[in-house]
Amino acid sequence: MLEDIFSGLRSAADQTSNIGEKTLITVALILIVWLLIKVMRIVLHRIIPAERIYFLTQRTIFWILTLGTVVLIGLIWFKALNFLVFGTGALIALVGLAMKDLVLNIIGFAFIEFKRPFKIGDRVQIGDSYGDVRDIQLFQFALIEVEGDNRLSTKNQTGRTVYIPNREIFLKPLINDNYEFKFVWTDITVPITHQSNVDKTKQILGVAAKEYMNGLLEEASEKDLQRFHDALDMFDSTKAPGITMTLDGSGIDITLRFLCPHNQIAKAQSMVWEDVHRRIQLVDDIAYSPTVYRIYQSGPDSPIS
Repeated sequence: MLEDIFSGLRSAADQTSNIGEKTLITVALILIVWLLIKVMRIVLHRIIPAERIYFLTQRTIFWILTLGTVVLIGLIWFKALNFLVFGTGALIALVGLAMKDLVLNIIGFAFIEFKRPFKIGDRVQIGDSYGDVRDIQLFQFALIEVEGDNRLSTKNQTGRTVYIPNREIFLKPLINDNYEFKFVWTDITVPITHQSNVDKTKQILGVAAKEYMNGLLEEASEKDLQRFHDALDMFDSTKAPGITMTLDGSGIDITLRFLCPHNQIAKAQSMVWEDVHRRIQLVDDIAYSPTVYRIYQSGPDSPIS
């Protein structure tokens, strides 16, 4: 059936040297294909309930019909041999352009599988997307989105899934919280009054952080401990907490900075805060500093106008 149609079109093209007749045949062919595409979409929408399968099917048929139309129009207007050379080159160029992203996605998948920049369960950031890797497929990988105020704040899963093409690992920076060192630095800030015992506050914060870290290491296996210490040596880091102090008009801010697992920031902050608060309640020379707001009102006798 298709061979008869093609041979008929070729014979019509060979016998038709009139440009007007070739133009009419071309317009008629385009109209027929356009109607076929319209009917195809209606029929497919009725017989395929799944939206994703419907979209993929109709897109595939659309490109097949479009490519076939281009070939037929080429056969009408050009000699077969010339068109074969031209059409082959154009087809290779079009297919290469259309398949560029797909090929890059497949190469990205191979890179992920063999190089292993991340695996399922890792918490990664690629570009502006941040989350836990849920799935890795041939063309894309999926993240369960994680959000928070900033890098050291509480990070929680939003429940949304972000699908990222595999080619993005070549185009955007990739950060893997699990790759070498599975801990991050986080901090808590304790506001105290100017009259509070600063040295004792620092001591309480240091003890709370050390007890948290000791409890964390006691639960770890020997293998994890070795990897932990190896990572500290590699990054020239230390597990000792850091304590800094800043002053403002309402009091003194004592900030504790300590290591915690990258996926337990909220839990770590809560545990250390509970310990610090309990210890502060046992002493009488440390008081929390309230937040002070000063409101200036302009008036006839005020320097503010």
